[in-house]
Amino acid sequence: MKYIDVDIEMTVRVPQYTAKEWELYSSSVDCSEAATALNLCLHDAIYHRLRKNLSTELAYSEYCRPTMLKFSSFGAMDTEPRGIMWEALDRFKVVY
Repeated sequence: MKYIDVDIEMTVRVPQYTAKEWELYSSSVDCSEAATALNLCLHDAIYHRLRKNLSTELAYSEYCRPTMLKFSSFGAMDTEPRGIMWEALDRFKVVY
């Protein structure tokens, strides 16, 4: 038996978190820009994870970590946001 690859279009419901849900330093500073950037990089990482069948590790390091480092002064590199990002990424994968 042979297999062929078939491109299909799909809609995926991707989470959209607030600064408080990301557990950023939102009680002391305005973290809305950081939350928006984290959501965008998460969406981008999920898209590429599904299109290119990337591992969670690779999707995180290529698409999320740079943005999280950029907003580390807002708490983006703390354990909680990293865990939220990792868990969200890990929920989306191609299964054969």
